[in-house]
Amino acid sequence: MDILVLLAQIYIRIDRTRHALLLLHPVLNVRPDHGPAVKLAAEGLSRLGRHDDAAALFSRLPERSDSGSRPLRLLYVRLLARAGRRDEARQLLEAAASGAVVEETQTTFSEEAA
Repeated sequence: MDILVLLAQIYIRIDRTRHALLLLHPVLNVRPDHGPAVKLAAEGLSRLGRHDDAAALFSRLPERSDSGSRPLRLLYVRLLARAGRRDEARQLLEAAASGAVVEETQTTFSEEAA
């Protein structure tokens, strides 16, 4: 499966998006939660102008939630904005920003206490 994801990544980089999506289809049928495949498929769908489909696919990833990594949350924000769901994108971006401030503050207080 990983070889299909790697080939799909190459196809997306050389603007052969439809080919990439064809390669990712069997991977996602077997493992719908395969993170790299979902991210690549969402990117491919977005490149084809299918922003709603991209955001819907990406939203299935559990790691893109509030507890997920910052880059994943920002990618999801970008997909939502492209899909015209700007209010939802802005709310997630604000939540991510306020979370970053809280994390920074906690780190600073921990360092000062030491």
